[in-house]
Amino acid sequence: MYSSIFDANRINEILSDTIKAIESGKDEIFEIVEHMRNECKKVQEELKVVQEKVLQVIDEVDYLEAEERKSRLKLATVSKNFNIYSEKDIKDAYEKANDFRITLTVKKEEEKRYIEKRKELEMRLKETAEVLKKAEKINGQVTVAMEYLKGNIDDILQTVD
Repeated sequence: MYSSIFDANRINEILSDTIKAIESGKDEIFEIVEHMRNECKKVQEELKVVQEKVLQVIDEVDYLEAEERKSRLKLATVSKNFNIYSEKDIKDAYEKANDFRITLTVKKEEEKRYIEKRKELEMRLKETAEVLKKAEKINGQVTVAMEYLKGNIDDILQTVD
């Protein structure tokens, strides 16, 4: 008789310890889920900013390409008609065309960087969303297991008794 009471008490302790461990793990999993939700929001916000910047820079590149073409045409016209235009006009046209070319090159590099940043953020968002989904699934499974254990603890103890 003493042995069965001892066994029941020991089983009760084991179940109690198991439930405490699961509750502790559940709390940690919940923290992970919340962290991943926050990370997803942060990445989404950053991605939105970068997407807007990409569109802005693309517009700037388009504008600069058009202006650079105009300035090269002007330079060609001035160069062909050097007898009509002064040396200063030719020099100004050359400098303007060169300035647009340099500005356009810099802006195209900026565009590449933003596009790469956008791709990186899209991948990071996808990976973060996958981790969040897995963490939420595990959280749900742990909740079910814990509820099952809590609900059946009396039945288990009665069976042991």
